[in-house]
Amino acid sequence: MTKNRYYCPYCDVYLAHDSMSARRDHDSGVKHRENVINWYKHFMPPLPSASYYTQRKD
Repeated sequence: MTKNRYYCPYCDVYLAHDSMSARRDHDSGVKHRENVINWYKHFMPPLPSASYYTQRKD
């Protein structure tokens, strides 16, 4: 018999216990939040460099 385990694609880990409290604890963790931010950064367009804002426009 295989136990159901929750897979977090952002952290690339399986949680041993598939319960709402285990998911909530995992999702509120610092490492998980950092991994989610890093994941979505891949889809963001690059920001202009600082020199873009400091150039004189005559």
